[in-house]
Amino acid sequence: MLPQQQADPSLPPSSRTGLCAIPGGYDINAWPIRVAPDPRETSASWLRRASHRYGLSPRAFLKALGVTKQIGSLRAAVRYTREVNATIEHQLRIQPDDLAALDEPTPLDRVTQSYLQLYHRDSFDRLRGSRFCPECLLQNPPLWHRTWQNPYLAICLHHAKVLLDACPGCGLQPFSDTGWLAHDAVPWRCPSRHPHGRQPGTATPGGPRPYCGHDLRTATSVHATPEQCAAQRSLLDLAALDSTITAACGITASADVIVHAYLDLLDALGSTETKDAASALATHLPMASRALQQPDITSGASAIAQLLSPTGPHAPIVANQDLYRRPHNPILGALQLRHYEHRLTPAAHLTFRCGAELPFYPMTTPYSDWGFLDELGITGPDGQPLQHPESAWNRDWPLLRLACHGRLRPPLDPAFIPQVLWPGAVPVLPDDSVIHAAVGALALGRIGNTRQFGMIALDLALPTSAATNVGATWRRLQRSNQWKEFLEQLDHLHRLLEESPPPINYRDRRILGNDVQLLIAALQDSAERNNLQQPGLRALRRFWELFTGGDIAYAPEPLAAAYLSVDYAEYAGAREHVDEENAALFHGAQETIHANAALPANGPLAWQPP
Repeated sequence: MLPQQQADPSLPPSSRTGLCAIPGGYDINAWPIRVAPDPRETSASWLRRASHRYGLSPRAFLKALGVTKQIGSLRAAVRYTREVNATIEHQLRIQPDDLAALDEPTPLDRVTQSYLQLYHRDSFDRLRGSRFCPECLLQNPPLWHRTWQNPYLAICLHHAKVLLDACPGCGLQPFSDTGWLAHDAVPWRCPSRHPHGRQPGTATPGGPRPYCGHDLRTATSVHATPEQCAAQRSLLDLAALDSTITAACGITASADVIVHAYLDLLDALGSTETKDAASALATHLPMASRALQQPDITSGASAIAQLLSPTGPHAPIVANQDLYRRPHNPILGALQLRHYEHRLTPAAHLTFRCGAELPFYPMTTPYSDWGFLDELGITGPDGQPLQHPESAWNRDWPLLRLACHGRLRPPLDPAFIPQVLWPGAVPVLPDDSVIHAAVGALALGRIGNTRQFGMIALDLALPTSAATNVGATWRRLQRSNQWKEFLEQLDHLHRLLEESPPPINYRDRRILGNDVQLLIAALQDSAERNNLQQPGLRALRRFWELFTGGDIAYAPEPLAAAYLSVDYAEYAGAREHVDEENAALFHGAQETIHANAALPANGPLAWQPP
């Protein structure tokens, strides 16, 4: 920097002959060379270009501008540069907004951050290295483009060249360490230090490692094919759409969800962290693009199945606890499950909601151990702490569901499911079979989760042996070609209960109903208060059924009657008559239980879905 001429302080003010501050429109107090930031470049690129024009290292350049703190990283350099914006504006005639624009994430950066955060519980750090295009560095001025920092950008569309991941001289990715901050060099020279110390015979051993200084303009790059360029452009165009509604493989979704599917396919096909990641990524881009540009669901499902393993982590078809290890993209999941639907077990059909318009995965919550991100100091693309579970959940759940799936919800609460399904709730099941009604309730409890039928039976106060009837019912429905219809009707019922839960807590009712003496006392109290006849066994059985949503085939002793027995048949034939005779008695008994029991028994005595 040129020294500023100062007036002699010993002279009186009237006789001082200081220079005019702006002679001929030029401010002599400002630095003489203005290096304007280019909106396409990174902060590191501008720092290298500007500092080199003054023959200074980036660290010395910032120190001359007034940064007094130790600069140990590019992130620190960016932060401290903001603190001296006023000096930069005055001395270099650069507006702070022009510098701030260099740190703005691109549309692909934004969606990459949301993808890594949602699917991998990771953060995208744009300031830890950069790929490069040798031909771009030949341009004037030589810029390090912001887009090169993204792990999913593999091709320079301006020159149709595959980007290079590492310097051919030292094998390191440029700007992956902080040595360049202390070195003055032209922008096209490799800014890294040699990874293995001084080269033999070149200098005295020991001391700091020398800078590589390789001319990156001479690095050999590979031409990208038109298909690779089109695939890269497709990814960039989708990222620019943000949350705009569009379609992939005949499935309507927001552009963010489609880009996440794109990135998940690339993640499944090959890592983006290897030395030759750009070359591998350029190979995989057309494969992912072709798969997601299929015209319909059938062809899209076939294309996706060729790229993803059915037991891999991205779109598995196995209904076990591994499903909850990570979230899954709803487009990839729907296509993969649709392709393998004929191979899934009946239980998996329920877990993956195959009766819906498009199948989908159970809800996963990747936010339970969110605190580990804070402990590692991981931040978002703007350098700020990541959002915490509640706000992150509200932001992310639309990315895990398609519009036809509705809001992301947990599995249906067993409190909403009676012991046996309501008559006619699933028309394909016969109304006169208590076994089928119990199996229907078990199936309803399995939709959208991986719980074993034995555990669901315990929740519904069914004997665990009831789970053994599930397989026979499935086979009967499949033999009669009614399985698909059963899945659709059951999924429709599930949606009704999600949107309008029953006004009865069946779990509490089952707990209360297990105390037979409580029911007897409530019925006797109701009879005395309403001057009604004392109840017999049939009235007690029927009250238990209405109150709990169960069937006496699964009632506690002494109310139980074995299914298909003479006792059961006689009772079943008298149900309507018992209801007519004891309506007032039953309602009075429910009021008594609600007023005196430990658990509430409010709501109607019995309920039927609309």
